[in-house]
Amino acid sequence: MMKLCFIGNSVSAQKNSYRDLLVVQIGKRDVELSVVNCCLGGIGSLGIAFFVDLFAKGQAFDCVVLETFVADLGGATPRHLIAPALGGLLQCPAVSQATVIPLLLYRSDIDEEQYQDVLDIYSQVLKNHGLSAINVYASVKSLVDDGQFNASTVVYDGVHTTTAGAALYAEIVMNELRFENSLTQKRMAGVKADAIIAKPLVPVTRFSVRGRYETGLYRLSLPYVCVQAGDDFDFGVSDGVCIGLIVIADDESGVVSISCQQWVHQAQIHDRWCHQSRLQVVLFPNPVPSNHTIQIHAALEDWAESGANLSKNTYRKIGSNLKVVSLMLCASSSIGGSECPW
Repeated sequence: MMKLCFIGNSVSAQKNSYRDLLVVQIGKRDVELSVVNCCLGGIGSLGIAFFVDLFAKGQAFDCVVLETFVADLGGATPRHLIAPALGGLLQCPAVSQATVIPLLLYRSDIDEEQYQDVLDIYSQVLKNHGLSAINVYASVKSLVDDGQFNASTVVYDGVHTTTAGAALYAEIVMNELRFENSLTQKRMAGVKADAIIAKPLVPVTRFSVRGRYETGLYRLSLPYVCVQAGDDFDFGVSDGVCIGLIVIADDESGVVSISCQQWVHQAQIHDRWCHQSRLQVVLFPNPVPSNHTIQIHAALEDWAESGANLSKNTYRKIGSNLKVVSLMLCASSSIGGSECPW
């Protein structure tokens, strides 16, 4: 029995996806499979690094198909944090003990410069871990450029696959010799310590805040806090470094105002994907070190210049409430103590 885990974003989670087709085709090769789906929409390598320990708690996998590139292409993880986030994700126990097959999926709504920039980061981090990716993006773009496919017949909204797109993805992956070989390998190669281009996020070693929270590998799960518009709550960071929040983004989402001793920051949580409830990363402009208090306010006015991931705010919406499910915590050594890496 081979235990196969998919860790990725909404392209992998959607119904009738390439993931479903891969499972069927692998099964035809007389491989007895146990499949675990650990996919979430839109949070990229940074968000998944903070949640994968929860999804895969106590589980060990033979093989992990890792798909975070397409969300990071769209800015789900700020560019300067992609390397440490991806490095940290690759060192999570559920991933590091398995054979890892990274997939670089296609999207039609970004330019070549943006693609190349993120590809360079991924390639270097994967190389440091002895890995190489199956570049579905390059294969699909080549077919589109040659006129064999229209982009809209592959991805219906620039990101998510059509039925034909899912079949094309599965065909590209199954035809990749490395994929077949990886299914029978035991585990990934060790990290090349002398080639690391960025410190990976590392876990918080201990954390206790008023006895109310549960500590994960990177994240600290709140009991679930729903703050009505105009109200606020605060919490203290007693150990490690807090770099952001994970919230539920939906039709009721709007602007969050975050403040600590050194700064005040407003972020617009609402975006085009909020027609359905989903997890969203809200990144702080600076890390908040130990022994500091953070105040979270559900704002009644929209002064936000940035979106949730520090990108430019392109929406104007006041929400009716704010739903916070987790703090994003990492050890001080991940980002040089209290010094801001970004």
